[in-house]
Amino acid sequence: MRALENLVSLPVMTWTHNGRKLRYNLSLVDIEDFTRAVWREGEPRLAVAHTLLQRFACLYSGKRPYETFSEFLRAYVQPINPRWFPTGELHKKEVARLVKAGKTNEAKEEQARAARRVEYSTTPMSSIPVAYRDLVSQILSGLTRSPVPTAQHFSESKASSTDTQEVAERKAYTWGAQKKLDVLAVAEGYKPGINWFFAIPGAVPPNPTFSATDMRSYALLVLLGLVLLARKK
Repeated sequence: MRALENLVSLPVMTWTHNGRKLRYNLSLVDIEDFTRAVWREGEPRLAVAHTLLQRFACLYSGKRPYETFSEFLRAYVQPINPRWFPTGELHKKEVARLVKAGKTNEAKEEQARAARRVEYSTTPMSSIPVAYRDLVSQILSGLTRSPVPTAQHFSESKASSTDTQEVAERKAYTWGAQKKLDVLAVAEGYKPGINWFFAIPGAVPPNPTFSATDMRSYALLVLLGLVLLARKK
């Protein structure tokens, strides 16, 4: 087992914050949860991925509420966040809100989503479509650039399917103003199925860079994950 572990050098994330050079060594668990997040958080996925990295680097540069990238992802990314699982307090609060508002069908849909989140959070890498694994591999090999370099937050679009692009954009700016965040434009627009991206006024997050992984193959990381999982059983 030791020999297999030595076949892989996991990526190292580096950045500068307030004149300090910082680094974070990604673990296999970090990479797996990052892949799950990119898979489930919607379009445009390159912007989503870089926003998550930028937000984590910013937090890690300061008080470090999360010691690992995985911990951050499972607190920020709803599809793998235990607080949104069937027993989680955020899920229960949302169901109660919907029931109180008389939205019975929506409450049932949220309960179904909560069950799926448990599945998403443990989906093995080999079961995630290769396109998402390849994107993560490219990002962590330093082959991509952030299309939203000032973003620290994103949210699913609140626009309806009947909204024009102009109406959807106004809704994004209204929502951002309510949260005291600046809206960032992306080529994909603001309509349903496209995430909205936001910057914190006056704050510029670090833009991490990455060392390339040895062996050049994300598939090897997947294989190692399967071996580690088998050892736990």
